[in-house]
Amino acid sequence: MLLNLISFFEETPQDNSGWITWVVLGVMLVGLILLTVIPQRKQKKKSEEMMAKLGVGSEIITIGGIVGTIVQLDDMYVTIRTGCVGEECTIKLLRQGIHSLVPDGQEAADVVGGKEEKKDETDEIK
Repeated sequence: MLLNLISFFEETPQDNSGWITWVVLGVMLVGLILLTVIPQRKQKKKSEEMMAKLGVGSEIITIGGIVGTIVQLDDMYVTIRTGCVGEECTIKLLRQGIHSLVPDGQEAADVVGGKEEKKDETDEIK
């Protein structure tokens, strides 16, 4: 027993790389949280802001790609009018089915495609 006690207090070279592994794992965990949770929060906030802006007469794009104008709003459902002038129809869909809100003065194709209005230099020369 005395030999065990003496060998316990002897200075022996130890491998201190164990704590480095825990630090690396901690940094990776923090990085994973930063790369997943924060963008999800931003997307949720953006979606909530868009839902708050909805009103009768707003032009929207559904998840399925249908473009229409809101005719009636409900807590759970949205009724939109879509189609051509002579062939208009109404569609009732869930609020979660709305993809985006078309800003005033823009075309729905520009919103979906992510295009921004850019002036072409050749147009100015003509």
